Amino acid sequence: MTATALKASLPIGEGASVSPPVDILAGIRGAKWAPPFVMIDRIIHMSSDTAVALVEFNGDAERFAYGSHASPSLLIEGMAQLSLALIRHGDPTVEIGIIPSLREITMNPPPAGRFSATIHVRWVEGAFPRYGFAGTALVDGHPVCEAMLDILARREEAAG
Repeated sequence: MTATALKASLPIGEGASVSPPVDILAGIRGAKWAPPFVMIDRIIHMSSDTAVALVEFNGDAERFAYGSHASPSLLIEGMAQLSLALIRHGDPTVEIGIIPSLREITMNPPPAGRFSATIHVRWVEGAFPRYGFAGTALVDGHPVCEAMLDILARREEAAG
């Protein structure tokens, strides 16, 4: 499966905001290095194997811009964070993950200044602790970043 397949295959419902009982981004928000590194602004779709989120880039230093330009690598980070949210949606004991590998990467420069990106991820293989995802970032409906990424996760340590 290629990341391009995500563009046409996701069932996105109008106003389908996700409010699960567990904070699926807690592993990111609670990390020492997190603030202001949480890229996901709003999750608009979540199922057992797909997720869609919106990320706003406002062209300032707080969103990791260089002047009025955002690095396309930030879109990969958005895919990784949304992938972790999807993992946590099904398994809230997964704390956080890293990206041990990326494949089939295509990137185009996102627009300068303010823009919104729609991030799509689909869980395509694997289980704890290593998962595989196809990701696509769209700006104005056009893909600006696509990748296959692996997430290597760890579980929260039991309170002892």
